Amino acid sequence: MRGITAIFTMILPLTVMSSAAERHPSGEQEFLAQVRSARKEAKGKILLGKREAMVAWERARLFIYTHAKRGSVTDRGNRISGRIAPFTWTARQRLKKGRVEIEPLCQSSRLFHIDDAKRNSLLFYHYVKTGELPYPDLIRPYGVALNAFDFPVPGSTRAEIALQVDTLLRIYVRDGEWLRACDDVRVAATDYLEELDAIRFNESGRMTEGRWRERWTLRRCGRPVPYLVTYTADGYGEAMVEVGPDP
Repeated sequence: MRGITAIFTMILPLTVMSSAAERHPSGEQEFLAQVRSARKEAKGKILLGKREAMVAWERARLFIYTHAKRGSVTDRGNRISGRIAPFTWTARQRLKKGRVEIEPLCQSSRLFHIDDAKRNSLLFYHYVKTGELPYPDLIRPYGVALNAFDFPVPGSTRAEIALQVDTLLRIYVRDGEWLRACDDVRVAATDYLEELDAIRFNESGRMTEGRWRERWTLRRCGRPVPYLVTYTADGYGEAMVEVGPDP
């Protein structure tokens, strides 16, 4: 179960941390080799049914909006592009024989960054396809590396780890510029609040109906910053995430 739909009202900067390979040389390289092989076999494309493609496209949108510099994103419906020097992130989609083909890319304008661009492109591809960030420490949203946070996050959240990462990304989409003014930010607590609509699962154990609300509290330089997070089943085993201030 992973977060899918977001409304983006802010475009905030994110940089890629190039030293992560030194900290995870074997695990990272093995993972990237697997993604590279799958991506090569698929010729860089992700071919999905229309319902699954809607989910993947929202992941692509979320990823680009959280990786691009303020004001650099263009979103034309079937093509999203954003830039943070020296990288350009692009996602394209088109209808092909009744299915939707999505191509996520990271490209570099400088030759000496080509290896970073290739690695970023593989991570982008994997996230759009699966919703997972297996090496979140490779990415620094707004000056705070995701590996600075402990997963699973503390507290009583009902979100699984992939959805926890997605929730944190969405919090940074909303307030990243303010949060990054402090270099000591962490998830202090999560509290399950209430079930808003009855939660139901299919035979595979995936949630198909239901809605619930949680409070996520980040601690910013000793100060608690609460958010209300609402999770809603989309009917296909995924979940929509809405993040707002705690009134």
